[in-house]
Amino acid sequence: MGYGGAGYALSYALVEALASEIDGCIQSYKHLFFSDYISHSRSADLGVDLKTEKGIPR
Repeated sequence: MGYGGAGYALSYALVEALASEIDGCIQSYKHLFFSDYISHSRSADLGVDLKTEKGIPR
């Protein structure tokens, strides 16, 4: 669903990795208040660099 934000896309493999550790992610990043910050921080811990892709159709 779109609510007017920038949005982001994650691979299935990354989502599986994040989902398997969701409780640990929340506990590790109590100081972060937004899910995109938590996802980014945990992805970085897993060694995944995020990048900007221009031109993705809406």
